[in-house]
Amino acid sequence: MSDDGVGGRGPTASAEEYHAMHDWSSDEPLSFSVVRAVSRLAEKEPEALPPLYDVVDPDSLDTLFTDRTNRNGSLSFLLDGHEVTVYADGGIVVERADANYPSGPA
Repeated sequence: MSDDGVGGRGPTASAEEYHAMHDWSSDEPLSFSVVRAVSRLAEKEPEALPPLYDVVDPDSLDTLFTDRTNRNGSLSFLLDGHEVTVYADGGIVVERADANYPSGPA
């Protein structure tokens, strides 16, 4: 596990993407791991991010993938200008949304 407690593989060389793996054996909820991963790429403290509950219900996220027999599926959403994808196996991918979506009207 890395120093960030998320099991992160760190930002890629382009710093446009961050990969992390939630530690299912820890007491930390999946939602905390997601916020921490976004904060790493955003280079902000987790408390400085908009509340996760503004875009997804943290309790629902925490229970969405608790069935460890089914490791399929994912959930994607935007948080603080970042596209977040959470996978059933605990994988978390955070990408800068501006890398994928143009800003402003087309």
